[in-house]
Amino acid sequence: MDNINKAMRNQKRSEQRKVVRLLTKARDLITKDPSGRSWTKGEDARDARRQPVEPTDPKAKCFCSVGAMERARHDLGYDYDIKYRASQRLEAVMCHQDGNKFELIPDANDHPRTTFPQVVMSFDLAIVGAGK
Repeated sequence: MDNINKAMRNQKRSEQRKVVRLLTKARDLITKDPSGRSWTKGEDARDARRQPVEPTDPKAKCFCSVGAMERARHDLGYDYDIKYRASQRLEAVMCHQDGNKFELIPDANDHPRTTFPQVVMSFDLAIVGAGK
C-alpha cells in the first residue's frame, strides 16, 4: 500500500510541476514585450499586423490569456488535462481579482477595465498557487 501511495504522490507532484510550467510559459508569452503588446483582448492570438490567427500558428505574436495557455500547451506537448488544471488555477485568481466576479477567463481578460498588469498578476498568483 505504501508503494501505491508513494506512486500517487509522485504522479500528483509531476502534474503540479507541469501545471506550473504551462502557466509560466503562458505568462512568458504575454510578457515577451514588457509594454503589453504581447497580450491581446478579443481574440485568442494575433499576428504582427494584429490580425487574428490561431494560437498555435507560428505567426502568432500576441495572445489573450486562453490563447497563451493553448500555445504553451502545444509548445510543451502537454495534454488537455494539464491545460484544464492550469485554467482552473488561473480562473480562480483572475475571475475574482479586485472584487470582480467573472465566470470565465475570457470574460475577465476581455473586460474593458482589465489591464495588462492585472493579467500578469493573475498569472503570478496562479503559478504560486499551483506550486503548493
